[in-house]
Amino acid sequence: MLSDVQVNIDLQDCRGIVVTGNTASFAYRWNLRVVNSSNVVVGANDFGRPTPALPDRGTPPRNALLLLGSKDCTLNGLHITQVWNAEAGLVVRDCERINITGCSILDCDNAGILLENVQNSLLSGCLIRNDSDRAGRFRPVVKRNCTNVSIAPTTQ
Repeated sequence: MLSDVQVNIDLQDCRGIVVTGNTASFAYRWNLRVVNSSNVVVGANDFGRPTPALPDRGTPPRNALLLLGSKDCTLNGLHITQVWNAEAGLVVRDCERINITGCSILDCDNAGILLENVQNSLLSGCLIRNDSDRAGRFRPVVKRNCTNVSIAPTTQ
């Protein structure tokens, strides 16, 4: 289990990386941060809070995921839960040819996924919901300035 840091998994200027089989929580900035990278495959990981019964640690961790300035990446089978005080559970910004499939993004503040300045990408088969007391103005997917981004059926 990865826990109690600013960034749990930090990939910068990488190529050909596979990340799978991890549990990550209590990331005060990012549970996963992928920056200026390509050919990154992330699958079957649990990103979220271990339990609401843990003691208050002051500033709550955000636990969000970020892809920034990256291309040719695949996210598959991720379980992203309870991302709070962030733009979205998963933020994809300034990226191209990103494939996001079969992810569960649950009970996050604001939005499940934010796609901003994304090109030639696919989002499909994801379960994106907020059924918590923190739902507020939750939006499953937010798209800003995207080109050729296909959103196939997702459960919202």
